[in-house]
Parts: sequence; structure tokens; C-alpha cells
Amino acid sequence: ASVCVLRLLRPNSPPRGALRQHAPVDTAGVLATGKVAVIIGSGSGIGRCAALRCVALGMKVMLADIDVPDATSVQAECEAAGAPKGSVVVQRCDCRVEADVRAARDAAYAAFGAVHLLMNNAAMQSNNRCGPYEHPDRWKVILDTNLLGVYHGGLAFAPSMVEQAEPSVIVNTGSKQGITMPPGDTAYNVSKAGVKVLTEALQHQLRSTDGCRVNAFLLVPGCVNTMNPHARRQVGRGRRL
Repeated sequence: ASVCVLRLLRPNSPPRGALRQHAPVDTAGVLATGKVAVIIGSGSGIGRCAALRCVALGMKVMLADIDVPDATSVQAECEAAGAPKGSVVVQRCDCRVEADVRAARDAAYAAFGAVHLLMNNAAMQSNNRCGPYEHPDRWKVILDTNLLGVYHGGLAFAPSMVEQAEPSVIVNTGSKQGITMPPGDTAYNVSKAGVKVLTEALQHQLRSTDGCRVNAFLLVPGCVNTMNPHARRQVGRGRRL
């Protein structure tokens, strides 16, 4: 059977490629000296590396993580790399808990007065041990962390960042598994596919907001060894996903 695809154009529709109202805004200069980054999920892996890079650029950083010792270790690394005392702060934050994320927002604005980069990076996975109809407990923890955690970040920070009226960026950490969907780790795949959808919807909402100077981006890493030794031991014992 053949399929006929009709392209329906609204009257006075601009030609493809034409500039449109509410196009992505110029956020150049966000990664610069004196700007403020909040990294949720900063105790290891991508979040840790992002923090060190922000410090190298002269930014102020909040390390928000559920594991305070890990975040404190990253803070020490940042200071050893040249971050001035007080320019890198640690905030305990369980991204699954809305109140924790709101508290991180309030603490960031109290400490630095603004947030120019929000990175929703906290995540967990079950290492191919969570199929489509098994382990409901693992499904819940993964979706609560990987998807609702990102939602909570936008819910808490986006309105304040829009109100700042300064060039700002929200980065949500997705995964290639949210696009390629390899078998075995279904809950993780679903969560990261959801982050992709959520980020696209967030960017659409931001572009539909008059005067908004915030952009949302999806980070899509491939295979990255992000687990610290403590987390690896917990997975081995089956006590953490």
C-alpha cells in the first residue's frame, strides 16, 4: 500500500529556514568568568568533570549531590585546581525529592545571586538488570531519579532563570540509550527517552516565553564510566541499581 503525505501550509507561512519569532536565543558568554553553575549529580563522572571545567573557566559552582562526601571530594579537587575559597559550595540534594531541589535553588541564589548554568545530571541504571516486566522496585527508583529528577530541576530553576533575564542554559543529561534503545536495560532506556522528550518540550516552552533568554539543551553521551568505587560495591551487593 502506498502512503500519500500531504504538506499543509498555513496562510503566510514563512519559507523553510526563515527567521521566526522566539528562535533560540544567543547564550554566548554563559560559560565565562564570574558566571554561576549548579550541577545536580556532581559527585562523580560527567558531573565532576563539568565542575572542574567550570572552575577552569572561572565560574562559581554549586555541587548538588545526594552523596555529600563525594561532592566534598570534588570541591577539594576544584579548590586544588585554583577555585577561590567560597566559590565552590556543596549542597546535599536528592533530585527525586522536589523540596530538596527547591532548597538547592534557594541556596544557590542566596550564595551567588544568580544561576546561569543548570545541569540536571543525576542518574542511575541497573546494568542490564531491569527488563520490561520485572523488578518494579528498580523501575521506580530509576524513573524517579533519571526522569522526575530532571523534571524537578526544571520545575525549581527554570522560572527563576527566566526571571533573571540574563543569557542562561539548562543542560539535561540524556543518553544514546534513550535513542538507540538497546535491549536489557529497559527502565534506563525509557527514562532517558523521557529526558529527551522533556528537554524538547522545555525548549519549546522557553521559546514561547516573551523575553526569555534561557536555552535548554540535551547532552547525549555514549558509554561513560561514571561510577565511583562506593557505588560499584553497592551494585555488586544488589543494594543500589
